[in-house]
Amino acid sequence: LEGTVERYRRGYGFVRPYPGDKPLWEAKGCPTSAFISLGLMMRLGLQDGQHVRVRVTLPEPPANPSPTVVQLLREEDGDVWNLLTESDPKQRDEGSDDEKDG
Repeated sequence: LEGTVERYRRGYGFVRPYPGDKPLWEAKGCPTSAFISLGLMMRLGLQDGQHVRVRVTLPEPPANPSPTVVQLLREEDGDVWNLLTESDPKQRDEGSDDEKDG
C-alpha cells in the first residue's frame, strides 16, 4: 500500500491511500486505510503527512476491522523545498570568490 501517514493524538495512525488508488482488499469489503500501531509509529519514527509504501496484513474480522501495517517498504522524501533550494556547490564557491575579489 502506498499513501500518506495520518497520525492521531494518541500516537497510532493510518496509512491513507492516494486518491484514486484502490487496494486489492477493498473488493473484500475491508476499509481502504491500514492501521499503524503506536509501537510501530514510534519505532519507525513516522510523522503525520509522510509518504510511505508499506506491507500490510489483511484483517480477521471481527477482532481486527482494518488491515494492519507490518513493514515499511519505502519512505518517500516529501520535503520538496529542500530540492528547490539546493544549489550546485561549484556555483556557491564561484560566488564566494567573486565576493572576495570585489
